[in-house]
Amino acid sequence: MKQFFTQLMRILAPAKRQILAAAGILIVFEAVKIAPPYLFKQVIDTLTLDTASSAHKILYVVLAVLVAENTVAFLDLWVDRLIFRFLYWVERYLPNIVQEKLLSLPMSYHEEEQTGEKISRLERGTEKLINFLDHSLLRMYPLVIQVVWTTVVLVWIDWQLTVLFVCAIPPFVAITWHMHAKMHPLREKQEDAYEHSSGRLVESIMHIGTVQAFAQEPRERKEYGSLREEIESIGRTEIAYVTKMNFWRASIVNLTRTLIMGLAAMKVAEGELSVGSVVFFLTLSEKVYGSLFSLSQIMDRMVKAVEPLQRLFAVLDTTNTIPLAEDPQEPEAWQGAIEFDRMSFGYTPGKLAIDHMSLEIKPGEIVAFAGPSGGGKSTIVKLLLRFFDPLSGTIRIDGVDLREIDLAAYRARTGYVPQEVGIMSGTVWYNICYGRPDATREEILQAAKLARVDEFVARLPKGYETLVGERGMKLSGGQRQRLGIARALIMKPSILIFDEATSNLDAESEHAIQAALEQVAGSATM
Repeated sequence: MKQFFTQLMRILAPAKRQILAAAGILIVFEAVKIAPPYLFKQVIDTLTLDTASSAHKILYVVLAVLVAENTVAFLDLWVDRLIFRFLYWVERYLPNIVQEKLLSLPMSYHEEEQTGEKISRLERGTEKLINFLDHSLLRMYPLVIQVVWTTVVLVWIDWQLTVLFVCAIPPFVAITWHMHAKMHPLREKQEDAYEHSSGRLVESIMHIGTVQAFAQEPRERKEYGSLREEIESIGRTEIAYVTKMNFWRASIVNLTRTLIMGLAAMKVAEGELSVGSVVFFLTLSEKVYGSLFSLSQIMDRMVKAVEPLQRLFAVLDTTNTIPLAEDPQEPEAWQGAIEFDRMSFGYTPGKLAIDHMSLEIKPGEIVAFAGPSGGGKSTIVKLLLRFFDPLSGTIRIDGVDLREIDLAAYRARTGYVPQEVGIMSGTVWYNICYGRPDATREEILQAAKLARVDEFVARLPKGYETLVGERGMKLSGGQRQRLGIARALIMKPSILIFDEATSNLDAESEHAIQAALEQVAGSATM
């Protein structure tokens, strides 16, 4: 738990001053909230006095109660506003830093993790952190301060009643702690089911064409439904634990409450306590017992949030296996020279996909790698784009080790067209200039012409402003590849990489694009 709070404070470090200020304000605020019950005690004690001045005194005390209640209400509003502003800041800040982290992680991480599970981790982690802080700052922390202040006042009223009152707290806490310890493994299992169900749902929708083409809708419904049933089953078990725990805690409090009222009645009869003091004590003690129940419910929600939050923290703590150079370099002039120097690489330990490869490619040269599927062609591309680093050996660009080059600057000078072109859910125009948002209209149109994009755009209802749908579903495979080629060409790259990028094109289009690429030959290494 200590590690959890250390991670939490590290994430919230930019708001450290606001958190400390809120904590200090709440300490003072909870002390002020004891004033109305104390003034009510004064009213009760005054009513028991048989004097002519009682009526005037009651009037003054009632007015004081009104002022105190309004003051507390005003402070309550001000504190809530302060805390809610902080929570809205967290709601904006946290998704941003998680997205930044996910974008910085290498391809190896994203290839191992399901998209749906990553999204679930982000969304549930953010939601649970907001709830955690909400319950901490708005509910738990004020209640803890309230219990401390109230206990101090109870001792001042009557220490013997306070000792009896405090006797209920240890067993109350022990029962609560036991329940949370017993529920922890179930909550881990439930969180796994949440992530798997989210991953299953996203995957089935992302590949809806495959699902429908093979008539596997019943299978997808069954597998997704079983995961949701598991979540529901764990929830039912949790409810059974909580209701049993609430019964035993209520029994302890009720027994203690009865003993306190009996002892208080004896003290009033013997003249040791006034009626007002007894009412004051009972009012505050009931408030504390209510706070204990509230605290246990809040703790339950907070503990329940710990598991998804730890999973989110694990993402933020993930080590980047493609570290950026501490002192990044750039070649004096980007020429496009590539050198593989005794490079070896493998995806799994003990099994090399590439073994001591050495090759020198001069600027402007056109080089093609041929071989069977799985022979390592795409692996070379991934290494050249630095999606992975070699296990041994070196890749040099214009004589500089790729691991020492400014990665963003290098990729900005590299055009890449993969086997399956990733199309963003925007317009044709947006997708062409995705890598260079500042490209001029003339540059975009020229790239579209070279890649033969202009031919199919002329038939689209809104031309370049036509929306292509999620992952470019409104386009054919060939159209998506032309769009990917245009996107690469607009980068004005010194290195242009094609990973079987014309495989979905018809023979005529492939020939036309190859002829257009000859115009680029010489200015870029391909």
